[in-house]
Amino acid sequence: MNKLRYKEIEKNLSEKHGEIAFQVTLGIRKLGLNKYEFQQIREKIYLEAEALVENQMPSNNAFQKKLEQLSNKLTSKALKKSKIEVALNIIFVVFAIMSVCFPILYGMNFGSNLETGKFYSIGLDFYVRLDSIFSILLCFFAGVIIALLFQAMDKSKKVKVVAIASICCLSTLFIVQAISSSFPGKILKFNFILFELIFLALGAAGYFIENYLAKKFFDKKHLNN
Repeated sequence: MNKLRYKEIEKNLSEKHGEIAFQVTLGIRKLGLNKYEFQQIREKIYLEAEALVENQMPSNNAFQKKLEQLSNKLTSKALKKSKIEVALNIIFVVFAIMSVCFPILYGMNFGSNLETGKFYSIGLDFYVRLDSIFSILLCFFAGVIIALLFQAMDKSKKVKVVAIASICCLSTLFIVQAISSSFPGKILKFNFILFELIFLALGAAGYFIENYLAKKFFDKKHLNN
C-alpha cells in the first residue's frame, strides 16, 4: 500500500476547501466501511480536492458536488465492515474505557472505609460489596452503549443494535441485582494489577485483531479485482 498523503493535502488546503473535504469524508465514515477501504477512498477524495484547487476551483457548491460525485462512485461497491470487525471495535472501545476508569476508581477509594462506602482499595487489592456490582456493571454497559453510538453505521441499524444491546444490559443488571439481594453484605476482592492487565489485554486484542482482519478482507477483495 502506497504512503497516504491526505494529511499533507489537508494542511495545504484553504480552511473552506478543507472543511468541505472533511464533511464529505465524514459522510463516507458513517457508511461503516472496512478500515483500509475507507483510508483508500479518503485518500482519493483529498487527491481530487488537491487537483481541483490546483485548477483554481473556488470552495463553492461545484467543488463540493465534484467531491460528492467521486465519493458516490467510490463507495457504491466499497467493502463494508464485517460483523466481527464491528464487534472487535466495540471490544476495543469498551475495554479501553475500562482500563482508564478502573485505576481512577481504585485511586479514588484507596484507604476508604468499606463500612461507609461501596468500594475499598488497599495495597494491590480492590474490594467491592456484591450489592455494588450493579453500579460497576452499569458503568460498563454505559461504555458498551457509548461504543455502539460511535460506530460508523446506518442510523436505523444503529438504533436497532443499541436497542438490542440495551435490553441485554438491563436483563443482566436485573439478574445481578437479584443475586446480590440474596447475599447481603458479601464482599468480593479483585487484584488491581491482574484486572488492569486483563482490561488492557482485551482492549489491545480487540484493536489488533480487528486491524488484522480488516487488512485481510481488504487485500482479498482487491487481489480478486
